[in-house]
Amino acid sequence: MKCLDTTLLIDIVEHPEEATEVVERLEREHETLATTTFNAYEALLGVHSVRDGGQRAKLLDLYSRVLSRLLVLPLTLEDAAKAAELGGNSGGGARTSGPTR
Repeated sequence: MKCLDTTLLIDIVEHPEEATEVVERLEREHETLATTTFNAYEALLGVHSVRDGGQRAKLLDLYSRVLSRLLVLPLTLEDAAKAAELGGNSGGGARTSGPTR
């Protein structure tokens, strides 16, 4: 199983030419494609910020079609805590909250 992050979800819908190679490779490898409810939230939040109602409706339809083809995994509080721990320990993420010492 491969879990698609928010960036790849956005690329699939809004920049398909950039995502085609990755998605086709995963499909050839018969990978189960998944994402999380939080990734879906992040992508859809961006769509709802689009002021043009027609464009927003078009994007909502495209995201709906893409998300319906994926296994959408729930994100529990425990999952969020572990992801935060891993992200905080990686040294590569931006610090958005917590002490700065």
